[in-house]
Amino acid sequence: MEYGIQALAGIGMVFAVITDLWQKKIAVYVIFTITIVLLFMQFCSGNGFIWICSLGSGSIFYMISLLTKEKIGKGDAFLFGMTGAAMGLWKNVMIIYISFMIAFVVALYLIILRKKNKETAFPFAPCIGLAYFLVLAAG
Repeated sequence: MEYGIQALAGIGMVFAVITDLWQKKIAVYVIFTITIVLLFMQFCSGNGFIWICSLGSGSIFYMISLLTKEKIGKGDAFLFGMTGAAMGLWKNVMIIYISFMIAFVVALYLIILRKKNKETAFPFAPCIGLAYFLVLAAG
């Protein structure tokens, strides 16, 4: 069941990264549906309380999205909810940390080498996706 959970979350992540790069938005309804299925799969495999990780991380970033007028988008909040449903609390914390570190490196690249300013927006889902697959590969 664990491989199925990670495979479904990986499919959702790839879908989110592609849509964020091409359309500059994430299909929240797809990610939300995948998250619900992941929570059901976790419940069936005996991890009944993993919904707290998903609900907690997704809710925190959803509030941040509202407060910052979507500097971090609502779709990104749903992605963090999905990774929480797939990985659990501590791995999700690692995903969040690593994704912000990757975004920091991308921002430095844009500012220093591409001469962009600090207000330049770029898609965050690829950073979350890379962080997810790095944590997944690390075990």
